[in-house]
Amino acid sequence: MFSSVFESLASTPAGNPFISEFDEHKIKQHLIRLLKGGDMGDAGARNIQLGILSTDLGKKGKEITGPQKAAEDLLTLIQEVRIMNKDLNRRKQWVKEKIIEAYGPLFRHHKHSLEVWRYNFLIYQLNEMRKARLVRIDDLKIPIDLYGLKDFEPLPENHVFSPLLVTPTINTELNSFSETYEQLMVLPNNRQFADELYRDTVRVYIAGGYPAGTVINNMVVQLLLMHGYLNVEDINSGRITEKVNRETIAAAKVACTRRYHQAVEKQAG
Repeated sequence: MFSSVFESLASTPAGNPFISEFDEHKIKQHLIRLLKGGDMGDAGARNIQLGILSTDLGKKGKEITGPQKAAEDLLTLIQEVRIMNKDLNRRKQWVKEKIIEAYGPLFRHHKHSLEVWRYNFLIYQLNEMRKARLVRIDDLKIPIDLYGLKDFEPLPENHVFSPLLVTPTINTELNSFSETYEQLMVLPNNRQFADELYRDTVRVYIAGGYPAGTVINNMVVQLLLMHGYLNVEDINSGRITEKVNRETIAAAKVACTRRYHQAVEKQAG
């Protein structure tokens, strides 16, 4: 459709190289009905915002500036769509309430982390996408099986969102440290210290729907905040090993790992 109006450099059937040209007419009909709010029951597709994005991709001399300009235009388009979406602020507020519900006592003096709010809203959006039921656009009765994708695990529709305090930077930092934390437990009194921290893990929030390592690291961050080794502001910096000594992190890791496995066994039993 675009190429019939503009002089395009390249084109593919229905704008998708993986769709058969023979089904192009049927696919366009499905797309139009979806955008009008039909075929999907809840008419959610009626809220899809469309925009025109033109690029200089493929033009000689525009190899670098072309993609950069396209990315800037796309960012502007997303920002405009967000402003028009009244439901967005409601969902952001709901995520903030879930964070306060899980970690409220750790935000001393009512200090909060914008990084935690921003990151958790991203996680929430990704979780909602993992709960989506995908079908082929050329045949809406045929579901798409995504279980074969590496590191992708669909979520059940009734999955409840669990917020996290551990950011990707801190998670990576703690994972890289994990190879040696057990060796530090042979130091004098460190095992006793881990037992003392373990007693406080009853007050720690155990998130759901994430890999075990991420959940345990999230528990470690809570313990460090609870005992004053970290402040909320330190979550933004993402360099907790510069502030907390390795022996303390090792003891917290042992305590949280123990509590996590007990919780998993209890849930399974």
